[in-house]
Amino acid sequence: MRYCLQFPNRAAKVLSEWLGDGRFSDFGVYAEEAGFDAVSVYDHPFPEDGWIRYGHLSLDPFVSLAAVAERTERIKLMTNILVAGYRSPYVAAQALATIDRFSGGRLIVGLAAGYLEAEFAALGARYAGRGALLDDAIAAMRDAWSGQSVDREGPFAAHGHTMFPTPVQQPVPIWIGGNSPRAMRRAAEIGDGWLPLSVNEAEAAVSKTPPLLSFEHLRDRIDAMARLREGTGKGPLDICFSPFERYIRDWDEATAAIAANRERYAELGVTWMTVVASARSLEQLRGDVGRFGDSVISNDPDR
Repeated sequence: MRYCLQFPNRAAKVLSEWLGDGRFSDFGVYAEEAGFDAVSVYDHPFPEDGWIRYGHLSLDPFVSLAAVAERTERIKLMTNILVAGYRSPYVAAQALATIDRFSGGRLIVGLAAGYLEAEFAALGARYAGRGALLDDAIAAMRDAWSGQSVDREGPFAAHGHTMFPTPVQQPVPIWIGGNSPRAMRRAAEIGDGWLPLSVNEAEAAVSKTPPLLSFEHLRDRIDAMARLREGTGKGPLDICFSPFERYIRDWDEATAAIAANRERYAELGVTWMTVVASARSLEQLRGDVGRFGDSVISNDPDR
C-alpha cells in the first residue's frame, strides 16, 4: 500500500492563521518525513458560495505542488483532482510539465470531468459535453508532452505547435477520478490509474456520482474495473481510494481504523490510499502525520 496525504480542505479559507510561522511547503516536508508517498491538492478556483459548506476549498494546484517540489526529494505530487475543463489543456499541460521537470519526475496527474455547473459558468468553461472534452484533452496533453510538433484536429486542434519543457516522465501517469461508469471506462481505456472515492448518499446527490458506501460496493467496483481493464489488453491499474474512514472526525480514531482495515483494502485491490488531513494548524498537522506514519506506514508489512 502507498499513502497520499491530501491538503486539509478547509485550511485554504484561513491559510495565514493555519500556517502560523510556517510555510505551505512544510506540508509536503512533514508528509515526506512521516513516510507518505505523495501529497495532493484539490482544484476549485471559483466555486459558488452555497457549495463551500461541503468543504472543497482549494489552493492553486500548480503553485502549491511546485512549492512542495522545491523542498522535498522523493514524495510524489498529485492533482486530486484537476478538472480538465476549467482551462485549456495546453495551458494545463505546460504547467504540469514544468512541475514534473522541477521535481525530477514526481508528478501524478489526477483528472476528472467535474460536476459544478456554476463554477464552469463562472470560469467561462463548457459544461455540456465535458466528458468527451476530457477524453480529447487527455489526448491533446499527451501530444503536447511529446516535445514534437503537434498536428491534430478536434476540439483542441493545433497545427504546427510545439511545447517545452517536456516532462521528465514519458509518459506522465494520468489517473482518472470518479465513480461513474463513464469515469471507470475512461480509466480502463486511457488511464494509468483510477481514483474512486467513498461517497455517501448526500454527497452523491451533490456530486452527481454513484454512492460508494461499503467494502462490498468497493469490491464490486474494483472487480468491474478489472474486467474493463482486461478488455483493453493493458496491464493492471493503480487504484487510489479515499477510504471510508474519512468520515471519522477524530484523527487518531480514523488512523487506528485505517490500520485495522488496511489488509482488507489491499486484498480488494487498492494500491494507494488518500488520507485527507483534518488538522486545524500546520503544527497540529505535523503531529498528526507523524503519528500516522508511526502507527500505519511504518507497520505496513508490504513496504
